[in-house]
Amino acid sequence: MSIDLRSLVADGEVVGRVGNDPDGITIAGVELGYAESTTTQGSITAAGLANRIDVTGLTITITVGTRPIVVEGFVGQATNDTTDRGVGLAIVEGTTVLNVAIVTLSLGTAYGTLNPKVRLAPSAGSHTYKLMTWRIVGGTASLDASATAPNWIQAVEV
Repeated sequence: MSIDLRSLVADGEVVGRVGNDPDGITIAGVELGYAESTTTQGSITAAGLANRIDVTGLTITITVGTRPIVVEGFVGQATNDTTDRGVGLAIVEGTTVLNVAIVTLSLGTAYGTLNPKVRLAPSAGSHTYKLMTWRIVGGTASLDASATAPNWIQAVEV
């Protein structure tokens, strides 16, 4: 007797598989794209969402099939050097902002986490998603990163 834990079986027939299987239906998240940065991006003075700038290295180009996807971004240590100011992070395709996360920091030495996520049903084919950032109101923002605490963007088929 053998058990294939990667397959979904109904009435003795394989009806789906985990992963990208051309003979089955994807039943679990499959990573379509991932990028990470271990370098701090500092000196962010772009003011407001309309003036957002690219987060260096956090762009992915993926090929989408017929299933929905989830695109998620993560910055674990966002800061602004001025009290009661903040930082924003957006998931963007082309010029379209798909979702944003904003953190306001009560101290100029505090850190906050940014984690925007969006579920999409894009047309089949190639799509490029990226993270963009800006400062809130004033001060100078920073997106800190390291080898043990990277910032990242990921797309998963659901």
